[in-house]
Amino acid sequence: NLAGTSVMIEVYADRLEISNPGEPIVPVERFIDGYQSRNERLADISDPCRTLLAGAAVIGREYSAALLHNASQLSRFVVLAGLDEATTLEVIVRVGLDTYRFAHPLLSSAVVDQLTVTERLRLHRQVAEAIESGAQAGSQTDTAALSFHYLAAIPLAEPSKAVFYTCGAARS
Repeated sequence: NLAGTSVMIEVYADRLEISNPGEPIVPVERFIDGYQSRNERLADISDPCRTLLAGAAVIGREYSAALLHNASQLSRFVVLAGLDEATTLEVIVRVGLDTYRFAHPLLSSAVVDQLTVTERLRLHRQVAEAIESGAQAGSQTDTAALSFHYLAAIPLAEPSKAVFYTCGAARS
């Protein structure tokens, strides 16, 4: 599943090359080997870290430890330990003081692919509720993110919230 991932494939007489935006073009064999090694990296992850990464993959491209903590309902210690584990295994990279992203978009896709529909719906609802509670606590309201996650969480989320935030995002 490459949803949300831009991939360019170039076909030549003697080879096939694949690239992602911002990454060098690689022969398809190396790309496939890389995908397999990414799946192998995910196989070595502890259950708490896997739970954390599932939430991170649902949040989107970049995410904060604070949002992961609020959305996952895991203790701060477990969140930080999971982020350390995933960073050490090169599944995620730290891009800011409190901000992380997956080392490659296919890692995020691989994590999402392992979720059941119900798990994905639940995680989107939890992320939306965490963003919403942050906004109520004084953080800036990201109506586009709230719209996305509430829409993705239907039928577990209230459709009225999805409509409310979608209208707000459209006005922004």
